Amino acid sequence: DHPFSEPETQALRWLVEGNEFKAAVNFHTYGGMLTHPYNWAAIEKLSLADQQIYTEIGDVFQWPQFGPAIQTVGYTTSGEMDDWMYGARGIISMSPEVGPESGGFWPPRDEIMGINRRNFVRMLYVVHKAGAEVEARLVRSSSTGPVLSQASLAALPGSASQEVLELDVRNGGLSSTAGAVLGVAIAGFAVASASADGAAMGVVAAVVNQTGSRVAWARWHRTSGNAALALAFPLPAMARRSRETLRVLVGRSFLPAGALDLRFCIAEDSGSASGEIDSMRPRSACQCFGERPLEGEQLQNASWFRPAGDADGFPALCAAALEVGAAAA
Repeated sequence: DHPFSEPETQALRWLVEGNEFKAAVNFHTYGGMLTHPYNWAAIEKLSLADQQIYTEIGDVFQWPQFGPAIQTVGYTTSGEMDDWMYGARGIISMSPEVGPESGGFWPPRDEIMGINRRNFVRMLYVVHKAGAEVEARLVRSSSTGPVLSQASLAALPGSASQEVLELDVRNGGLSSTAGAVLGVAIAGFAVASASADGAAMGVVAAVVNQTGSRVAWARWHRTSGNAALALAFPLPAMARRSRETLRVLVGRSFLPAGALDLRFCIAEDSGSASGEIDSMRPRSACQCFGERPLEGEQLQNASWFRPAGDADGFPALCAAALEVGAAAA
């Protein structure tokens, strides 16, 4: 008869207040729709920024009905858990109404496996969204935009090319990236000037932001167990829901001829583990992008997660990104 009067709701409040959840999913049935706060309201009450977050989630869920309860189930609800989680705790909370209309609250047994499989994929996306959801695009541009001073460009081997690589990085997640530094490694250059023993491994490129300020120097990095060279550099950590557009100015003597076939990875590392529970969590994450599969992987764009102390399972390009990030941290 009053908020949190029941032991079940008290237990949920204890769980939520004792943690720092970024997102929450409360499963309901049925109808194949996604509801989100504020369910007590007859009109939209969310901020534009949070509306955008829910819209991104709705685009992935791909259900035709999406929004507060009045827009989905057709009525308002008070005392609803999503509203309290969002309004009192700032959690991006939602309630998927799972199951087909034809099955009602008790779908046919032969449909249950499909319902589980489809919603498992949706839940993986919410888990990803709660962390750092890094997306990136790398293109060859003919516009330099703001450039470094001539004195700074003189540090590069050869003169600065009028063609630059433009790297657009977005963190669409609900958390900042782990650690103080990100590592970036780019493969696909035809590096004819680097000697076989790696003597020419010094600064070969400058990374600048949109105002022309230098963010980092980039160097060739020999990937572990691989003769290929990757262009590697550190970047500052990214805040939640942030975006950065960078230009990589490569010395002309290292610019590959012809079309580029670039693959690149962005890695984050939360640092050393502390305690038994923390040691079981992924410490490092690496997300890779490209026009074709990376090192035999089936997906062009893929993610890898590595627990603390586990050196296996990462592609060589991920390892290069982690190493340059760790060196700059």
